[in-house]
Amino acid sequence: QAVGGKAIFPIFAPAENTYPRDLPAITPDSFKTHLRAEQRLADAAAGKVELAGDEAAKLKASMLSGAQIAALSTMKQHTDFNDLAHKSELGIEGVKRQIGAAISQVQRDEQQHQEQKHVEKKQQQIEQRPRRAARIG
Repeated sequence: QAVGGKAIFPIFAPAENTYPRDLPAITPDSFKTHLRAEQRLADAAAGKVELAGDEAAKLKASMLSGAQIAALSTMKQHTDFNDLAHKSELGIEGVKRQIGAAISQVQRDEQQHQEQKHVEKKQQQIEQRPRRAARIG
């Protein structure tokens, strides 16, 4: 954004990069809680820390389910255009189609932007022209 660039993200075939509707959503907070619980349980297993009586059960309850982790893992396999080309059923043709459409849109937007700048510049020049006035007297 700082340099005026455009980001283009791939769109995968249906069901290749979607999170199952029947699973609870993974929020940033729930994922962080999962990671902290996982680390605490690993530290306890390694003997680095001792857990209170019911702390292990609470930590396990705060972790993401196996299905949530599996869904997230599947989604991580489809993230960029390289994955679209090699792992998606859309393949290289999907990449060509999506990149071509995105580039065409960026070119149209840039052309409109240049035309708008040209119109604004002409209007500014008209406003800045010195006005001649005749003196009567």
